Amino acid sequence: MLLAAPPAELPRHTRHTVVVPGAPAGRLARVRAAGLAVCAEEFRLGEVTVAAPVRGPAGTVAALGVTVPTGVPLDRAAAVRAAATRVRPPVPPPSP
Repeated sequence: MLLAAPPAELPRHTRHTVVVPGAPAGRLARVRAAGLAVCAEEFRLGEVTVAAPVRGPAGTVAALGVTVPTGVPLDRAAAVRAAATRVRPPVPPPSP
């Protein structure tokens, strides 16, 4: 929802924040392909956030994310993706 109606100007939180028009679309395509998003100091200096989708029967229902200090090896990011695949959202009861 937030990406469907972005503000007229993207806010810059740090010097790493991506604010170039059109750049987020390309990054979203790479995130979809990888099944993993990495935000390296884009919101707060000294922090890296890694997030993976939690999928249910109807598609993506949430995201599982972890924020760590900059410098933690990102090879551990795969653990976030693996954990997100193990999360099972509740299945709603069938309609009457």
